[in-house]
Amino acid sequence: MKKVFTFSRWFLPSQEGILVNPGQRDYKLKNVPSVLDGGKYSGTKTWPSAGTWTISYEAPVTLYVWVMKHHYNAGVDAALSGDGWEQVDAGDFKRSDNHVLNVWKRSFSSGSQYQIKTTGLMVGGVVSNGCQADVVKDGLKCGYFYDKSQCRVPDLSDWTPAHEVVVPKIYMEHGKFPEVRQGDQFCIRCTGQLVTKKEGNYKFYLSSDDGSFMWLNGEKVVDNNDCHGERERGSSDKFLLPGAHDLAVDMCEMYGGENLKMRYKGPDTGNSKITIPEQALQHVVAPADKAVLEDGLECDYYYDQSQCRVPNLGALTLGSFGCVGLFSSV
Repeated sequence: MKKVFTFSRWFLPSQEGILVNPGQRDYKLKNVPSVLDGGKYSGTKTWPSAGTWTISYEAPVTLYVWVMKHHYNAGVDAALSGDGWEQVDAGDFKRSDNHVLNVWKRSFSSGSQYQIKTTGLMVGGVVSNGCQADVVKDGLKCGYFYDKSQCRVPDLSDWTPAHEVVVPKIYMEHGKFPEVRQGDQFCIRCTGQLVTKKEGNYKFYLSSDDGSFMWLNGEKVVDNNDCHGERERGSSDKFLLPGAHDLAVDMCEMYGGENLKMRYKGPDTGNSKITIPEQALQHVVAPADKAVLEDGLECDYYYDQSQCRVPNLGALTLGSFGCVGLFSSV
């Protein structure tokens, strides 16, 4: 068993929050919540410590973002305008105090919304939330469903499987489905995460007999539905950042032969089409929100950017997160 420490690109383990425009007429939002719950907020936030705090926004509209202390400009302007998803550092606060996050939209149209995300990491302090870990194992968890097979694959996500197995990869041929209890009239659903090391465009392929679907981060990316012999269907290009991506594969077998094979190509494969390997697949045993705090330090990994002279790592694209300590893995 291993523990993988996963944080999204936006999150550091000290203060987190999302602000959503509640449609106030002055287009102003205040308050940085300390808990990520997606609500609507107003008011102020007392920062728990002096230090460097990063204020970020992402919005598909033109925005100006800055931080004001005690409702007057503290000289920490970080105005940025532009369309698309943007990020901006808002400043360095030298002492703990009340600070107000103001978000002003240059133009306003009825019903428009935007999100603000804030992260903060105290300089020289102790990270109060510690490092939390998803406890994961290699491979995918697969559940079998019997005597419910259809030519068009049903929604298996709400069904209770007859039994479950863990498979190292999805490359199953006729008569070789792990621990299957009958050769016809069964469905299988495999879930877990795809782990990528390099960002870029990936393509995914499912070969199956009979129908199958592949879902990635909640999106159906491959549709190989209906009754048919062995047939492969592929996805369009999917841009992925380094890290873990939710994965699900559904397949049903009616009669005759059966198989299910999952392949991909992209930056991690040198753009060669291969079976997705075991080391790129994992399933969560215990999620981070159920895990206890871990001793140790948070560490960032950067891949394929090594030099004899250590570069400025803070300016590089992050590959993955981790924590180190005496008991960071078991």
